[in-house]
Amino acid sequence: MIVEKYKVFEKTTTVKCLISAGIGGLIYLVCWDFACFDRLKIDNRIHFGAINPPGVTFIGLAIGMNLFCYGAFSAINRIKFMSYIVSFISWLGSHTLYIFLFHRFWLDYILRPYVIISDAYIKSIVYFSIMIGGSIFIEFCISHIALMYSNIARKRLPIQSATSIDGIIAGRAQQPRQFKPD
Repeated sequence: MIVEKYKVFEKTTTVKCLISAGIGGLIYLVCWDFACFDRLKIDNRIHFGAINPPGVTFIGLAIGMNLFCYGAFSAINRIKFMSYIVSFISWLGSHTLYIFLFHRFWLDYILRPYVIISDAYIKSIVYFSIMIGGSIFIEFCISHIALMYSNIARKRLPIQSATSIDGIIAGRAQQPRQFKPD
C-alpha cells in the first residue's frame, strides 16, 4: 500500500527492473536454502515466529518473491510483443469460471469417447484447445441467450415495467416515485 501511495515504482527503467529481479531472486534462493537445507536454524535461534506467523526465513522468501516478480514482470511488460501475450492471458483469465465449469464436460463426454489421437503432444494441444475454446464458446452462447431473452422480455412488458427491467439489467435499481401533493 505504501508503494502504491507514493508511486515508488511508477517511473522505473528496464535496468532497475532487472536489478530488482536479480536481487529478489538472490534473496529468494538464499532463504530457500535456509528453509530446505538448514531446516530453519535461523528461525529456531531468533525465536520469532515459525510457520504461522512466519519467521525470518519465510518473510525473506516473501520479500524475495515480490521483488523478483515485480522486476521480471515489469521488464517483460516493456517488450511490445510480450504485452500482447500478457493481455491475451489476461483476457483468458476473465473467462476462467466457464473454463473451470465446463472443461470436464468436454473431456469426459466429447473428447475421450470420440477423439482418438495416439501422439501425446498433438493430443494435449487438441484437448486443451477444445476444452478452453469450447468453454468460452459456451459462455458466449449463454450470454447471447440471456441478451436475447432480455430483449424479448422488454418487448412484452408494458412501457413502465420495461424501464425498470432496463435498470435491473444495467445493474441499478430504480428508486420508487414519490408523489408530492400539489
